[in-house]
Amino acid sequence: MKQKTTINRVMSMSILSWSHRVMSRRISLLLTSSAIVALIGGCATRNSAYQDPATGRVTLAARDKSSDNQPYRNLRAIEFDEQGDLFDRRQRSSALSMIRSAKDPLLIVFIHGWHNNAAPDCQNLQSFNRLLHQLDEHLQPIDRGPKREVVGVYIGWRGLAIGRGWDKTGIGWLARYLSFFSRHDDTDRVAGIPLQQTLCELSASARAHNGRVVFVGHSFGARILEKITGQILVGQTSLNSKHAANPPADLTLLLNSASEAIYGRRLKVALQEWPYQTPAIVSITSEGDTANGVWWPAGMRLASLTKQNSYREYHDGPDGTYHTSQFDYVCHTSGHSEILRDRKIKQLNTQTAVPENPLMWNLQHATTNQFCTKKQWYHIKKIGTGKPDFLINGKQTRGYWVISAPVPIIKNHDDIFNDSAIDLFAAIYRIRNMYLTYPRFSLSFSHELSGTQQAN
Repeated sequence: MKQKTTINRVMSMSILSWSHRVMSRRISLLLTSSAIVALIGGCATRNSAYQDPATGRVTLAARDKSSDNQPYRNLRAIEFDEQGDLFDRRQRSSALSMIRSAKDPLLIVFIHGWHNNAAPDCQNLQSFNRLLHQLDEHLQPIDRGPKREVVGVYIGWRGLAIGRGWDKTGIGWLARYLSFFSRHDDTDRVAGIPLQQTLCELSASARAHNGRVVFVGHSFGARILEKITGQILVGQTSLNSKHAANPPADLTLLLNSASEAIYGRRLKVALQEWPYQTPAIVSITSEGDTANGVWWPAGMRLASLTKQNSYREYHDGPDGTYHTSQFDYVCHTSGHSEILRDRKIKQLNTQTAVPENPLMWNLQHATTNQFCTKKQWYHIKKIGTGKPDFLINGKQTRGYWVISAPVPIIKNHDDIFNDSAIDLFAAIYRIRNMYLTYPRFSLSFSHELSGTQQAN
């Protein structure tokens, strides 16, 4: 009996020892892998500009052997480093000179998101370049106004933590997706004074030459743009107290914004006194955006586990009937917030043929009641409260629309440059410009705009 007990003890100890060794190896492997991933991800952000540091002129990698992917003539890149500083001020100076030389410019500034940068082979940069070519080809005078010269500025930051060349090892793919929180934190640094100054200078230069200004941000780029826009709004509104909130761009588009809804709420509050019929800021989120709809809440809830006691409740909605914790705003983006989302794009039931060129038709005729893509007619419908406009603290918030877009227009998180999406953006631009008669003020922070006439 004693012998059997001894054997059982020995076997149990052997099994425990074996289990301990296996577990130790697994933990060691996990820690080693995590260390390698962290090391690669931390060292992978390039410490120099991808584009010409002196001029910001864009170089693009060929898409295939039969195409040289010709850069658009009026395209410049301005790049920011890991700490949110300009790599080279000459890039900004070159962009300002380009804007000043344009006749009645339509300035489009694009800020990319996660997994992108300003490298010649970056898909976002190449797609933005094609968009500028497309607009330059099709843009015509609108409402007897001038034919505007399309100019573009691509804002590059370190959204891609590790080059895709590491993907073959498997470590690169893992490091890139584990970089979510480091890239999220980097957007806070990028959304600082250097970029804020840059956007104000670009806007002031375009407006001083009878221009229109459109800011576009995607994913984390929308988060950067949303935070900066809010800061500029407060500053300009305070300095121009006789006027309503005065955005730095005539239209700001936030596409599949990877930003806490709490920032969207703050922008709605900042635009409570907006007196105009169309919005200054439009957030568009695809119904197929699972990155923000599924993975964002999961990641942010995990990151907020130790902060539960730091959140309080808001009393939003009609008559303050919605009691919502700040935690819910942090764990959802504006486009996936049931409270902030106030409009939805729906198909129109009509037999009317779609125009041959939806982009041009939308630029000239689109309204909230009717716009089109190559395959379908749509309209933008208010949803939610049944009130004329959604309310926060008992006030209207119509200066900032949060729109849900169907999958046929924007398929998923990254599908923002397809033809149907561009048709939608053209419609939003037309809707916004129908009532663009308010005074537009410009702030200049540096000597680079000296000698130019400021817009009234």
